[in-house]
Amino acid sequence: MRRSFGESAPFMTILRCQLWQTAKERNVSLLNNTFVIRYVDGTIHTEKLNTVEEIEQIIDKEFGLPKLPIREAVACLEERDIDIFAEKK
Repeated sequence: MRRSFGESAPFMTILRCQLWQTAKERNVSLLNNTFVIRYVDGTIHTEKLNTVEEIEQIIDKEFGLPKLPIREAVACLEERDIDIFAEKK
């Protein structure tokens, strides 16, 4: 458990939020700047977000978490030279 909070632990190097919305029959997921909605019928909607403001709007509107400290989380990652908007190779 202690290792999961280490500087190089997987969830300490990404911005990640995932929520099952059974009433809406879907799963919403944010991984860094990629927002994905997966519906029970197999349909998948993917959207690249370009700003922290867009991420905050998605977290508020789609996840229903308006007070989640997104800006602070992104700042913490930036302090560690992690750019959530950089394209992965």
